[in-house]
Amino acid sequence: MSLCQCDTPCSHLCLIVPGGYKCVCPDNKAVKNSYPTCDAPHETPKPKPLGCGCLNGGMCTPNGTNILLCECRDGYSGELCGTPLYLPGGLVTGHCVHHTCARSSASAIHLLQP
Repeated sequence: MSLCQCDTPCSHLCLIVPGGYKCVCPDNKAVKNSYPTCDAPHETPKPKPLGCGCLNGGMCTPNGTNILLCECRDGYSGELCGTPLYLPGGLVTGHCVHHTCARSSASAIHLLQP
């Protein structure tokens, strides 16, 4: 087991080198007082970027609260734009559910489900 794994002697990054280990600090920072502690604050991990799961050419748009919503292309609906608004005979037209027409509303998926 290496020194880097035992007691984590370095405050930021520990590199194994011939004969032992070497403490490394972030850019423009130095090990202070020949002690294995950098004169740099610990950085909090950055969050992963949001993933876009829209299907069928839908576009992801942020809603202002760190959540991405799918904006569906014509002919698709649903949370991820995975529900086609087409039936075997063509686009469902002229039919609305709760005053919302099938061409542009996620609520119209009820028209396509048996």
